[in-house]
Amino acid sequence: MSKSKRLISKALTLVAMASFLLSGLSFAAAIQDGDNLNIGQYRIVKSSILDEDRPLSIYVPSGYEGGADNYPVLYVLYGEGKINVMLAASTMEILDGLSRCPQMIVVGIHSTDSPRDHFPTEVARRPGSGGSDKFLDCITEEIVPWVEANYRTQPY
Repeated sequence: MSKSKRLISKALTLVAMASFLLSGLSFAAAIQDGDNLNIGQYRIVKSSILDEDRPLSIYVPSGYEGGADNYPVLYVLYGEGKINVMLAASTMEILDGLSRCPQMIVVGIHSTDSPRDHFPTEVARRPGSGGSDKFLDCITEEIVPWVEANYRTQPY
């Protein structure tokens, strides 16, 4: 596995762990009467690496639409569950309010074939497994460049 794939794999693991650790935070403190509930957009990226359409759920921070600022991007797996994107976005908003992290664009990558995408080798109990290298290529070579071309992003 290449160095960039290992870094992305470690980053995705850290994001998943952080989501679980931070899920116990109270979100009520960040929400006030009259605040808009902005969940985001549903977008599709055509993947030639996976030979499929890869759906994304994308949340942009408040003020993004009318502003000119660039934002770091947080990529979340299982984006089709909406709750994962909402949880990540809510956690980010709380941490931003506490000056612990900047506001971010949250990109939920939908799972179209979990065994294929998440197992690096074939597993007998998981038919179709063993394609995580292609999934990581899809993220690094197609999804990230697409997000960077279509949204105002910056490194974090």
